[in-house]
Amino acid sequence: MFVSFLLASLAASAAGAMTPALSLPGTSQVLPGSFRVIETTYSYVRSVAPTIDGFMSHGEWDDACSTRTSSDSATVFLKQDEQYWYFAGQLRSVRTRRPGDQWGLCVDEDNDGELAPDSPEGNYWIWVNGVGSDEVLFRPVVPSGPGQAQVCPGAYSASSTAHGNLCFEARIPIGRLPYQVTLDDYTNDTVGLWLYGLAGERFIGWWPSSLSPDSWLRPSAWGKTIFCYQPVPGIEARDHEPAGMGLPRVARPGIFRIRGDRRLEVRVYDASGRCVRVVAGSDERGSEAVSLPLDLGQLASGIYYVQLKAGGAVRTAKLVLQQ
Repeated sequence: MFVSFLLASLAASAAGAMTPALSLPGTSQVLPGSFRVIETTYSYVRSVAPTIDGFMSHGEWDDACSTRTSSDSATVFLKQDEQYWYFAGQLRSVRTRRPGDQWGLCVDEDNDGELAPDSPEGNYWIWVNGVGSDEVLFRPVVPSGPGQAQVCPGAYSASSTAHGNLCFEARIPIGRLPYQVTLDDYTNDTVGLWLYGLAGERFIGWWPSSLSPDSWLRPSAWGKTIFCYQPVPGIEARDHEPAGMGLPRVARPGIFRIRGDRRLEVRVYDASGRCVRVVAGSDERGSEAVSLPLDLGQLASGIYYVQLKAGGAVRTAKLVLQQ
C-alpha cells in the first residue's frame, strides 16, 4: 500500500490539532486512520539516579530528555527507572523561593485523551507548601472535576535557588496504586501529559506550548510523552522550530508547499522508537508542490510517529494506522 500524507504547518499546529483523512493517490478510498499534529516529548530510561536536592549537579540530568515550555525561562527534564519517574524543572526568571511556587504534571496514563470516571488519573503538584516545605501532592481528576489533593506516598521533592534561579527536582513512584504513575512498561509506553510551572499564582511556562495555560481539564489536547530507552534517532524533542526555518505548508492531501529551498526527508518510527520507513526527496525550491509516496503496506496496525525534515526544520506527528 502506497499513500501520500500531509503535515500541518507551524501556524496550523499552533492553532490546534488537524484531523484530515489519509487518502490513497488516484482514488477516493480513505485510509481508515487519522493523522494529526501533536506535541511530543520523551522520558528516557536513566543511567544516573539523581540526588533529589534541588540542585542540578553537573552531568546529573544529561541522560534525561529536556523540553522547553511556552517560555524560554522554563525548562523540564524527564527520565525514569522501574521504580520512579524523575523530574527536574527550572524557572530561570524566578530568583526567590516562596510558598505556592510549583510545577504541575497532569497525566493521562492510558493515553486515550479522556479522564475516566473510575480511573485514578490526575495531577501531581511538585511544590513549596504553605509552611515553606517541599512536598509532592497527588490529586485525582475525573470528568466532573478534581478530587481531594493528598500527599503522594513514596514521592519526594526538593527545591532551591542555588543556581541563581528556582529549580525543582522530584521523583514520583511508578506502580499500580492510585497515586502512582501506572505504565504498561517503563521502557516502552506513551502517556498524555500537560505540565506547567508557577511562581505563586503566575504561570511562567507550560507544555504543550501551543495550548492556553488553563488546559489541564482538556486531556484530548495534551501532548504525548514517550517512555523509552534512548532518544529516537534524528527526532528533536522541542516545541519550536529555529528562527527563520521554514516548515512545509499544506496545499492538499499529499502535497506540500515549501518556503525556501529545502531537502525533504520523511522517517516513520514505531512506538518503540525503531525506524521502519525512510523516504528521501530531492532538493526542492520554494513554492514548489511536492508529493512523497509512503509504502505502509507491510506495517501492522498501530501507532506510529512520522518525522518530516525540511532543511534544518523538524516536525514530528502521530499516525494511527488501521490495516
